[in-house]
Amino acid sequence: MSIIILVIVMGSRVERVRKQKKEKSKYRFEVLTIIVVLFIFYLGLKTTEKSIQELTYVQDQHIFLLNLEDKPSIQLFGKTYNLNIANFIKEFIKNIK
Repeated sequence: MSIIILVIVMGSRVERVRKQKKEKSKYRFEVLTIIVVLFIFYLGLKTTEKSIQELTYVQDQHIFLLNLEDKPSIQLFGKTYNLNIANFIKEFIKNIK
């Protein structure tokens, strides 16, 4: 009798581990998909900006500019957004708790 119970417990453990591996691989695939989409979006914006600058002969305006040196910022369609990563992480952690 105890062998039957042990087999049932081990069987459910194997199924649980298999399910966890499947969920983990699904999560990795989703993260990889998001990274690839963001990379394609970035390349598309850079290509569009280059084409518009060539067609309009305007070199000063940027559709998309990512500046990570002195003061991290993103310039998108003429508006500049400052990135403060430390404050973002702190606010994110506060929202999680």
